[in-house]
Amino acid sequence: MKAIDVMGFAGSFAAGVDQAGFDIIAKREPDEFKGFGMESMLYNMPWLDGQVSPPEQWDLPAEPVELLYGCPPCSGFSQLSHANTLIHGAVVGPDADINKCMFWLMDYAARVKPRVVVMESVGVAFRSGRDFMEGLWARLVEQSGVDYMLTHVNMNAALVGGDVIRPRYFLVAHQDPFGVGLDFVRPRTAWEVLEDLSAETDDADPDWGHMTKRGSGVDRWVKTLAWLKENGREWKPGTRLPDNNEGLDPPEFWVRRDGARTERMDRMLGADHESVYSHWYSTDPFSTYRWRPDKPYGVVVAAVLERAIHPIHDRTLTFREAARFMSIPDTWSMASLVERQAAAELGKAVPSASGKWIAHHARMSIEGTPGEYAGIADTDDDRIRVITVQNEKQVVALAKSPPPGTQYEGIIADPDPATWIIDRMSRPDKWWQREERPPSARGGGPGPDMSDQKGTTPMIVTSRAPSPSQTPKTQRSKIVRIEPEVVQAYLDAIPLNHQQAAERLGVSTSRIRELTSHTRPGSWLNAERWDDVQQRLWNG
Repeated sequence: MKAIDVMGFAGSFAAGVDQAGFDIIAKREPDEFKGFGMESMLYNMPWLDGQVSPPEQWDLPAEPVELLYGCPPCSGFSQLSHANTLIHGAVVGPDADINKCMFWLMDYAARVKPRVVVMESVGVAFRSGRDFMEGLWARLVEQSGVDYMLTHVNMNAALVGGDVIRPRYFLVAHQDPFGVGLDFVRPRTAWEVLEDLSAETDDADPDWGHMTKRGSGVDRWVKTLAWLKENGREWKPGTRLPDNNEGLDPPEFWVRRDGARTERMDRMLGADHESVYSHWYSTDPFSTYRWRPDKPYGVVVAAVLERAIHPIHDRTLTFREAARFMSIPDTWSMASLVERQAAAELGKAVPSASGKWIAHHARMSIEGTPGEYAGIADTDDDRIRVITVQNEKQVVALAKSPPPGTQYEGIIADPDPATWIIDRMSRPDKWWQREERPPSARGGGPGPDMSDQKGTTPMIVTSRAPSPSQTPKTQRSKIVRIEPEVVQAYLDAIPLNHQQAAERLGVSTSRIRELTSHTRPGSWLNAERWDDVQQRLWNG
């Protein structure tokens, strides 16, 4: 079964979909986000047809697709955004401008017409935005001409092997009956997830990524932990900094060099106090927190590597530790995130465990064996159902006494959680992502013909890189890629530098470097897109 990733960002959702048995063939990201997450995903899944462009220009797949999934930005509904409304006056709710991304996903799905469409958002998107979500579904039905059914799924990563308290909402539009199983697991504690990782970080292996983020903010937290001990204090798990610094004057490294002050700062510290960074006194949801080792972790946010203190060790979290809390398999390389210091891409996504769970039930729907619990039909429209399985009490009650009409008779789809739980896998001895894959065949021809901006180009054929849960790369089909010398020659002939080329294609400059160097042969340009790329580079 084929799948397309649309605004899945850095790949944690994809890792779960992949393990659910789908062959992800393409990734689409809007140019407005400048390819956010694209590099990391293509580094780990270089066989994908990746495209960053205005959504209305997203290419259609060349073959039928069963699943289209994504997690467009949820800030229009998130609880942090509601807190930000109180603090900074941000606009949230159905009218938030960022919600246009959800229209982009649905409009593209209407063109692709997959068997199932899955869109993830925060829980409040259903609670306060149900009408908006059903409007998206109606738009999909109207534009596609397909009579999709709709199931609202309210779930929690904690119950599906995610080991984090992360309630989430999935809009599931499906052509076939859909349901979920009612067997769940209990989450592990934060320390159980991390205990095999050493206290010392390791800067020698960026693919493994057991290293903290660089920067003055992270350095300040490490200094603070040591400074508290010097002053007879301990940053207690389950607390924020102001819970531990009462009566102490801020040390020199907490004083702001720019002297900026706010009314809140003056209220908290006094008008005659030096200007300090806000986390010294702030306990709002954005402030840094030390997680408890004996409880499951919470939500991994974009600023996780600067806003989370390790529950045991006196430092911030590493890339790999944050990935563990996103249930990303240990075979998934962190190198792209580490090298670009793109920690935000870890939090802007779906835990892999949640991704596999919802994708597994999408596959069961397509195969005609949906999970036994279909949900409650609570409107006059019998095409709409609601599944709510966000805590253990709800699940036990549903399994013991399901409401009438909520179960598919005679179906027990998932008696064993092993069918849908994420395989975290083990750290590999060698990272295939870094392998230089030599060409297995070469062609030849003249360079680009500038008379019509097209031409015959030398080509390189490489094996598609292996998906961790699928077949070895030697057994996968081959695709044709454009050699980097050809792409660079075209840029020189126009001429364009890498930054200019990136702007015209709507990608990052590092993506252009990939296309014009031998660093990652598996990420060279797919030859099927060469004509289009030349036209866009030439015409601007």
